[in-house]
Amino acid sequence: MRAAEVLPIIEHARRAGATTLQQLADALAARDVPTPSGRGQRWRPMQVARIVGRYRTATGTSAGAFTESAA
Repeated sequence: MRAAEVLPIIEHARRAGATTLQQLADALAARDVPTPSGRGQRWRPMQVARIVGRYRTATGTSAGAFTESAA
């Protein structure tokens, strides 16, 4: 699954109250979203951070909606 497909799910979880990368990773896992490797591994906070980072780089966005204070 590409970052562009995962970002709406991340944003939905964030709007539902997820405030940490771990909570966002848990939300992806709860929805059975495949990890970037697709090998059935569990979502990790760093994977979420990388996807959000790619989004920021691609759009030229700074912190914005995806701000993390503690993982």
